Amino acid sequence: MVEEAIGIDVGGTKTLAVYIRSDGTVAARLREPTPRTGPRDLLELLTSLTDRLRTPSTSAIGVALPGLVETATGVLRHAPGFPCDDMPVRRLMEEAGGLPVFTDNDARAAAWAEYRIGAAREHDDILVITAGTGWGCGVIAGGRLLRGWPNESSAVIAPH
Repeated sequence: MVEEAIGIDVGGTKTLAVYIRSDGTVAARLREPTPRTGPRDLLELLTSLTDRLRTPSTSAIGVALPGLVETATGVLRHAPGFPCDDMPVRRLMEEAGGLPVFTDNDARAAAWAEYRIGAAREHDDILVITAGTGWGCGVIAGGRLLRGWPNESSAVIAPH
């Protein structure tokens, strides 16, 4: 079970990082402009945010990414407007920080967060639509996060 973690939401214009306690409370938050100049600059931002928020109690990092994310491998396959196609975010972040890293599409991550600790925690079926630089959606059906990526090893993740 993850006790305390860092969550990072990469958006089209800003990246928000939070340090979250096991009860879901946010203990610290950072916000930086999102670089759209390539994988090296994006990785530098992600590791900088992680380093600034990390404590000895940090047990994992979650990264929500725009676009097509292959969650089984942690690879950002394509994000419109980002020159980061096929970026192995999970591997690069784990090598840089030595902690387990979980990646997903930002809209699916938002749906999972609302289901687990947010406004939808009392409901097993929800739809979250995100609107920002782009559009996205995440679906929880029967307490399971649905995924549509054809190369996933499973169409759903296990419920909590």
